Amino acid sequence: MTIPSLSADVIGLPKFDLSEADFGSPDHSVSFFDLTSHSRAKAALDFGLKMRSSSANMFVVGSEDSGRMMATIAFLKDAVRQLPPVSDWIYLNNFISAHRPLPFRLPSGLGHQLQTGMVDLIESIHEVFNKTFSGPTFMAQVNALTSELEAEVRANIEKVQKFANSKGLHVESGPEEFTISPIETNGKKSAAKPYDQQDIQKIREQISEITTNAHLSGRELSKKIEAIKREEGVKILAVLIKPLVEKFSAYLGEWIEELKNDIIEHIDAFLDDLDEIEWAERVED
Repeated sequence: MTIPSLSADVIGLPKFDLSEADFGSPDHSVSFFDLTSHSRAKAALDFGLKMRSSSANMFVVGSEDSGRMMATIAFLKDAVRQLPPVSDWIYLNNFISAHRPLPFRLPSGLGHQLQTGMVDLIESIHEVFNKTFSGPTFMAQVNALTSELEAEVRANIEKVQKFANSKGLHVESGPEEFTISPIETNGKKSAAKPYDQQDIQKIREQISEITTNAHLSGRELSKKIEAIKREEGVKILAVLIKPLVEKFSAYLGEWIEELKNDIIEHIDAFLDDLDEIEWAERVED
C-alpha cells in the first residue's frame, strides 16, 4: 500500500485542547511552552533572558514548520512586556573635570524633560540677570560706590595741587601720567615762592602714593560690586531654579547644587558684553 505524502500546508499547525482554566488563571495565554514536552525549552529561555553578557547567545532548535520561531517570538514579546521601562541615561557636566562628563540614570521620559528644563533655565537666567544688573537699582549702588572713590581721589589730588601752587608749580593730570610744570602768567613764571628739586620730588611721591592707593581702592571697589552682584544673583537663581529642583532633586540633588554654585561663580558669562564707553556712561548717569 502506498502512503501518500502530505505537505505542511495541508496538515497545518498542531492544535491542543487546552484552555486558560487548565492553568488556574483566566489571564494566562496558552502557548506551545505550556506543554510538558516544551517545559525544558521554556526553562532554558527563562534562564537565557536573565543573562546580561553581550557574549551570551541562545539557539532555538526544532524541525522545520514546527512553529518554533513563531512560538519563540511570541514568548519573547511577552517577556519584554513584563520588563520595567528602559531608563534614560544622560551625561551632565563635570564641574571639576570638564573633559569627564558624569553619567546619570533617570526614569523613562525624564531625560527629555531635563533637557527642555535646562534650556528654559539658561534662557531665563540670561534674561533676568541682564535686566537686573543693567537696571537702575544695581547701577545706583555702583554709582554710589564709584562716586565715593572718585571724591576721595579728587580730594587727595587737590591737596597736592595746593602744595604745588604754593611752590609756584602746577600739577596736571594726563591720560597716562601726571605732569609737573611751573605756573606761568602771561608767558612768565609765577612770582610765588621758588621751588627746588626736593619740592618736585615730594610732589611726585605724593602723586605716586595717590595713584597706588587709587589702584588698591579700585580693586576693593570691584570686590564690593562683585559681592553685591553675587548676593543678588543667589536670590534670583533660587527662584528660577526652583522648578528644576522640585522635579529632579531626587535624582540629581548634588549635581544641581554644583550647578547653582557654578552659575554664581560665572555670573558675567550670562551678561551681554557692554562697550566700555556705554558702561562709563551708565555709571556717570
